[in-house]
Amino acid sequence: MRWTTSSPAPRRASRRLRKILVALALALAAGPSAAFADWRSAFAEGIKAYDLGEWGEVESYMKKAIDEKPTATGEKVRVYGMKFERYLPYYYLGVALYHQKRCQEALAEFARSRAAGQVGSLGKSNMMRQEEECRRKLGLPPPSATPPPPPPTAAPVNRRRSSRPPPSSTPPPPSSASPTTPPRPPARPPTTQRPPAPPAFDPPSPAKDTQTTEEVKDEVLKEKLETVQERVFRPAEAWVNAVDDYLRGLGREPTWAEHYRGHRSTLNSARALATAAASEGDVHAVEEAGRRGQEALKAIQDLARKLGIRPP
Repeated sequence: MRWTTSSPAPRRASRRLRKILVALALALAAGPSAAFADWRSAFAEGIKAYDLGEWGEVESYMKKAIDEKPTATGEKVRVYGMKFERYLPYYYLGVALYHQKRCQEALAEFARSRAAGQVGSLGKSNMMRQEEECRRKLGLPPPSATPPPPPPTAAPVNRRRSSRPPPSSTPPPPSSASPTTPPRPPARPPTTQRPPAPPAFDPPSPAKDTQTTEEVKDEVLKEKLETVQERVFRPAEAWVNAVDDYLRGLGREPTWAEHYRGHRSTLNSARALATAAASEGDVHAVEEAGRRGQEALKAIQDLARKLGIRPP
Protein backbone atom coordinates (compact mmCIF):
# COMPACT_ATOMS: atom_id res chain seq x y z
CA MET A 1 0.00 0.00 0.00
CA ARG A 2 1.35 3.45 -0.94
CA TRP A 3 1.08 6.62 1.11
CA THR A 4 -0.63 9.46 -0.65
CA THR A 5 -0.37 13.18 0.06
CA SER A 6 -3.88 13.17 1.48
CA SER A 7 -2.97 10.55 4.12
CA PRO A 8 -2.49 11.96 7.68
CA ALA A 9 0.41 9.57 8.54
CA PRO A 10 3.22 11.66 6.89
CA ARG A 11 1.90 14.77 8.66
CA ARG A 12 2.00 13.03 12.03
CA ALA A 13 5.55 11.82 11.33
CA SER A 14 6.76 15.29 10.34
CA ARG A 15 5.06 16.78 13.43
CA ARG A 16 6.77 14.22 15.67
CA LEU A 17 10.15 14.95 14.03
CA ARG A 18 9.75 18.68 14.65
CA LYS A 19 8.99 18.04 18.32
CA ILE A 20 12.12 15.90 18.66
CA LEU A 21 14.28 18.56 17.00
CA VAL A 22 12.86 21.31 19.22
CA ALA A 23 13.46 19.22 22.38
CA LEU A 24 17.01 18.46 21.27
CA ALA A 25 17.73 22.15 20.62
CA LEU A 26 16.37 23.12 24.06
CA ALA A 27 18.52 20.45 25.72
CA LEU A 28 21.63 21.67 23.93
CA ALA A 29 20.85 25.28 24.85
CA ALA A 30 20.29 24.42 28.52
CA GLY A 31 23.45 22.32 28.84
CA PRO A 32 26.11 25.08 28.88
CA SER A 33 23.97 27.39 31.01
CA ALA A 34 23.42 24.64 33.59
CA ALA A 35 27.16 23.95 33.72
CA PHE A 36 27.75 27.70 33.90
CA ALA A 37 25.52 27.92 36.95
CA ASP A 38 27.05 24.83 38.56
CA TRP A 39 30.64 26.11 38.76
CA ARG A 40 29.51 29.50 40.03
CA SER A 41 27.32 28.03 42.76
CA ALA A 42 30.04 25.52 43.75
CA PHE A 43 32.65 28.28 43.98
CA ALA A 44 30.28 30.51 46.00
CA GLU A 45 29.56 27.69 48.47
CA GLY A 46 33.30 27.06 48.75
CA ILE A 47 33.92 30.72 49.65
CA LYS A 48 31.21 30.56 52.34
CA ALA A 49 32.92 27.49 53.80
CA TYR A 50 36.28 29.30 53.55
CA ASP A 51 34.95 32.19 55.65
CA LEU A 52 33.86 29.70 58.32
CA GLY A 53 37.12 27.70 58.24
CA GLU A 54 35.42 24.47 57.10
CA TRP A 55 38.36 23.23 55.06
CA GLY A 56 36.87 19.88 54.06
CA GLU A 57 33.87 21.65 52.55
CA VAL A 58 36.17 24.13 50.78
CA GLU A 59 38.10 21.25 49.20
CA SER A 60 34.91 19.51 48.03
CA TYR A 61 33.32 22.63 46.49
CA MET A 62 36.50 23.89 44.83
CA LYS A 63 37.14 20.51 43.20
CA LYS A 64 33.57 20.54 41.88
CA ALA A 65 34.06 24.05 40.48
CA ILE A 66 37.34 23.01 38.83
CA ASP A 67 35.62 20.01 37.21
CA GLU A 68 33.06 22.35 35.64
CA LYS A 69 35.47 25.20 34.81
CA PRO A 70 39.18 24.28 35.08
CA THR A 71 40.51 27.67 33.91
CA ALA A 72 41.15 30.13 36.75
CA THR A 73 40.10 33.30 34.93
CA GLY A 74 40.08 35.57 37.99
CA GLU A 75 36.66 36.97 37.08
CA LYS A 76 34.47 38.17 39.94
CA VAL A 77 31.79 35.73 41.15
CA ARG A 78 28.87 36.79 43.34
CA VAL A 79 28.88 34.86 46.59
CA TYR A 80 25.84 36.49 48.22
CA GLY A 81 24.44 39.98 48.47
CA MET A 82 27.14 42.44 47.45
CA LYS A 83 30.03 40.10 48.24
CA PHE A 84 32.14 39.13 45.20
CA GLU A 85 35.32 37.06 45.01
CA ARG A 86 37.67 36.38 42.11
CA TYR A 87 37.49 32.90 40.58
CA LEU A 88 40.73 31.40 41.92
CA PRO A 89 39.75 27.81 42.78
CA TYR A 90 43.30 26.42 42.82
CA TYR A 91 44.42 29.00 45.39
CA TYR A 92 41.51 28.31 47.76
CA LEU A 93 41.94 24.55 47.26
CA GLY A 94 45.62 24.88 48.16
CA VAL A 95 44.79 26.82 51.34
CA ALA A 96 42.23 24.18 52.33
CA LEU A 97 44.76 21.38 51.81
CA TYR A 98 47.39 23.32 53.77
CA HIS A 99 45.10 23.64 56.77
CA GLN A 100 44.41 19.88 56.55
CA LYS A 101 48.19 19.22 56.85
CA ARG A 102 48.37 17.82 53.28
CA CYS A 103 51.39 19.81 52.22
CA GLN A 104 52.35 17.79 49.13
CA GLU A 105 48.93 18.32 47.53
CA ALA A 106 48.82 21.96 48.68
CA LEU A 107 52.13 22.71 46.93
CA ALA A 108 50.78 21.24 43.68
CA GLU A 109 47.65 23.43 43.83
CA PHE A 110 49.70 26.54 44.69
CA ALA A 111 51.87 25.86 41.64
CA ARG A 112 48.76 25.69 39.42
CA SER A 113 47.47 28.92 40.97
CA ARG A 114 50.80 30.68 40.34
CA ALA A 115 50.76 29.48 36.71
CA ALA A 116 47.34 31.12 36.24
CA GLY A 117 48.81 34.43 37.46
CA GLN A 118 45.59 35.90 38.89
CA VAL A 119 46.36 35.95 42.64
CA GLY A 120 46.56 39.38 44.26
CA SER A 121 49.42 40.69 46.36
CA LEU A 122 47.87 39.71 49.70
CA GLY A 123 47.01 36.22 48.42
CA LYS A 124 50.54 35.85 47.05
CA SER A 125 52.14 36.69 50.39
CA ASN A 126 49.83 34.25 52.16
CA MET A 127 50.54 31.56 49.56
CA MET A 128 54.31 32.09 49.74
CA ARG A 129 54.24 31.82 53.53
CA GLN A 130 52.26 28.57 53.43
CA GLU A 131 54.47 27.21 50.65
CA GLU A 132 57.58 27.97 52.67
CA GLU A 133 56.16 26.21 55.73
CA CYS A 134 55.15 23.15 53.66
CA ARG A 135 58.58 22.93 52.04
CA ARG A 136 60.22 23.15 55.45
CA LYS A 137 58.01 20.33 56.77
CA LEU A 138 58.73 18.15 53.73
CA GLY A 139 62.45 18.95 53.72
CA LEU A 140 62.33 20.46 50.22
CA PRO A 141 64.64 23.25 49.03
CA PRO A 142 63.16 26.71 48.49
CA PRO A 143 61.88 27.33 44.94
CA SER A 144 64.38 30.17 44.36
CA ALA A 145 67.41 27.91 44.86
CA THR A 146 69.39 27.57 41.62
CA PRO A 147 71.82 24.75 40.85
CA PRO A 148 75.53 25.64 41.07
CA PRO A 149 77.16 26.66 37.77
CA PRO A 150 79.12 23.94 35.93
CA PRO A 151 82.91 23.94 36.41
CA PRO A 152 84.85 25.88 33.76
CA THR A 153 86.23 23.78 30.97
CA ALA A 154 89.77 24.19 29.65
CA ALA A 155 90.17 25.90 26.29
CA PRO A 156 90.89 23.46 23.42
CA VAL A 157 94.54 23.17 22.47
CA ASN A 158 95.38 23.92 18.86
CA ARG A 159 97.54 21.01 17.74
CA ARG A 160 98.08 22.17 14.17
CA ARG A 161 101.69 22.59 13.14
CA SER A 162 102.88 26.12 12.79
CA SER A 163 104.51 27.22 9.53
CA ARG A 164 106.93 29.48 11.40
CA PRO A 165 110.50 28.22 11.87
CA PRO A 166 111.45 27.12 15.38
CA PRO A 167 113.25 29.73 17.49
CA SER A 168 117.02 29.61 17.46
CA SER A 169 118.70 28.16 20.54
CA THR A 170 121.79 30.41 20.24
CA PRO A 171 121.52 33.90 21.77
CA PRO A 172 122.06 36.91 19.48
CA PRO A 173 125.63 38.43 19.47
CA PRO A 174 126.18 41.31 21.89
CA SER A 175 125.77 44.78 20.49
CA SER A 176 128.90 46.89 19.99
CA ALA A 177 127.20 50.00 21.37
CA SER A 178 128.02 50.90 24.93
CA PRO A 179 125.34 49.91 27.41
CA THR A 180 123.16 52.73 28.58
CA THR A 181 122.59 53.21 32.26
CA PRO A 182 119.16 54.29 33.45
CA PRO A 183 118.93 57.81 34.93
CA ARG A 184 119.08 58.03 38.68
CA PRO A 185 115.92 59.20 40.39
CA PRO A 186 116.10 62.55 42.18
CA ALA A 187 117.05 62.41 45.79
CA ARG A 188 114.09 62.58 48.21
CA PRO A 189 114.09 65.33 50.80
CA PRO A 190 114.75 64.17 54.31
CA THR A 191 111.54 63.41 56.17
CA THR A 192 111.01 64.17 59.78
CA GLN A 193 109.75 61.41 62.02
CA ARG A 194 106.10 62.00 62.74
CA PRO A 195 104.82 61.13 66.18
CA PRO A 196 102.40 58.21 66.25
CA ALA A 197 98.78 59.20 65.87
CA PRO A 198 96.74 59.04 69.05
CA PRO A 199 94.25 56.19 69.19
CA ALA A 200 90.84 57.06 67.73
CA PHE A 201 88.15 57.75 70.26
CA ASP A 202 85.82 54.79 70.43
CA PRO A 203 82.44 55.95 71.74
CA PRO A 204 80.72 53.56 74.07
CA SER A 205 78.48 51.18 72.15
CA PRO A 206 74.78 51.40 72.98
CA ALA A 207 73.29 48.61 74.99
CA LYS A 208 72.30 45.75 72.79
CA ASP A 209 68.64 45.08 72.35
CA THR A 210 67.88 42.02 74.33
CA GLN A 211 64.55 41.38 72.56
CA THR A 212 64.36 38.05 70.80
CA THR A 213 62.81 37.46 67.41
CA GLU A 214 59.77 35.84 68.96
CA GLU A 215 59.17 38.86 71.21
CA VAL A 216 59.37 41.23 68.23
CA LYS A 217 56.98 39.00 66.28
CA ASP A 218 54.53 38.97 69.20
CA GLU A 219 54.63 42.78 69.40
CA VAL A 220 53.95 43.10 65.65
CA LEU A 221 51.11 40.60 65.92
CA LYS A 222 49.51 42.43 68.87
CA GLU A 223 49.81 45.75 67.06
CA LYS A 224 48.27 44.32 63.88
CA LEU A 225 45.37 42.74 65.78
CA GLU A 226 44.72 45.95 67.72
CA THR A 227 44.69 47.93 64.47
CA VAL A 228 42.15 45.55 62.90
CA GLN A 229 39.97 45.68 66.03
CA GLU A 230 40.12 49.48 66.16
CA ARG A 231 39.45 50.13 62.46
CA VAL A 232 37.01 47.32 61.63
CA PHE A 233 35.40 45.28 64.36
CA ARG A 234 34.72 47.95 67.01
CA PRO A 235 33.06 50.37 64.54
CA ALA A 236 31.15 47.41 63.08
CA GLU A 237 29.45 46.73 66.44
CA ALA A 238 27.77 50.16 66.42
CA TRP A 239 26.56 49.80 62.82
CA VAL A 240 25.24 46.25 63.36
CA ASN A 241 23.38 47.25 66.52
CA ALA A 242 21.81 50.22 64.74
CA VAL A 243 20.58 48.09 61.81
CA ASP A 244 19.32 45.36 64.17
CA ASP A 245 17.30 47.95 66.14
CA TYR A 246 15.87 49.28 62.89
CA LEU A 247 14.84 45.75 61.84
CA ARG A 248 13.12 45.08 65.18
CA GLY A 249 11.22 48.34 64.88
CA LEU A 250 9.83 47.45 61.44
CA GLY A 251 7.96 44.39 62.69
CA ARG A 252 8.29 42.69 59.30
CA GLU A 253 10.94 41.09 57.12
CA PRO A 254 12.10 43.48 54.35
CA THR A 255 13.68 42.25 51.13
CA TRP A 256 17.16 43.51 52.03
CA ALA A 257 17.31 41.63 55.34
CA GLU A 258 18.81 38.52 53.75
CA HIS A 259 21.68 40.48 52.22
CA TYR A 260 22.31 42.27 55.50
CA ARG A 261 22.44 39.02 57.47
CA GLY A 262 24.92 37.62 54.96
CA HIS A 263 27.26 40.58 55.48
CA ARG A 264 26.83 40.31 59.26
CA SER A 265 27.73 36.60 59.12
CA THR A 266 30.87 37.43 57.11
CA LEU A 267 31.79 40.05 59.69
CA ASN A 268 31.41 37.59 62.57
CA SER A 269 33.44 34.90 60.80
CA ALA A 270 36.18 37.44 60.02
CA ARG A 271 36.34 38.44 63.69
CA ALA A 272 36.63 34.76 64.73
CA LEU A 273 39.29 34.15 62.08
CA ALA A 274 41.35 37.12 63.29
CA THR A 275 41.23 35.89 66.89
CA ALA A 276 42.22 32.35 65.90
CA ALA A 277 45.04 33.60 63.65
CA ALA A 278 46.40 35.79 66.44
CA SER A 279 46.49 32.83 68.81
CA GLU A 280 48.45 30.88 66.17
CA GLY A 281 50.86 33.77 65.55
CA ASP A 282 49.79 34.20 61.89
CA VAL A 283 50.13 37.89 60.96
CA HIS A 284 49.09 37.40 57.34
CA ALA A 285 45.89 35.60 58.34
CA VAL A 286 45.03 38.49 60.67
CA GLU A 287 45.45 40.89 57.75
CA GLU A 288 43.26 38.68 55.55
CA ALA A 289 40.55 38.59 58.24
CA GLY A 290 40.73 42.37 58.54
CA ARG A 291 40.32 42.77 54.78
CA ARG A 292 37.23 40.54 54.72
CA GLY A 293 35.77 42.30 57.74
CA GLN A 294 36.38 45.70 56.10
CA GLU A 295 34.49 44.63 52.97
CA ALA A 296 31.52 43.38 55.02
CA LEU A 297 31.50 46.55 57.14
CA LYS A 298 31.49 48.77 54.04
CA ALA A 299 28.52 46.85 52.60
CA ILE A 300 26.59 47.24 55.88
CA GLN A 301 27.43 50.98 56.02
CA ASP A 302 26.26 51.52 52.43
CA LEU A 303 22.99 49.72 53.15
CA ALA A 304 22.42 51.64 56.38
CA ARG A 305 23.08 55.02 54.75
CA LYS A 306 20.54 54.25 52.00
CA LEU A 307 17.95 53.56 54.70
CA GLY A 308 18.89 56.67 56.67
CA ILE A 309 20.31 54.67 59.59
CA ARG A 310 23.14 56.17 61.61
CA PRO A 311 24.86 54.58 64.60
CA PRO A 312 24.29 56.40 67.92
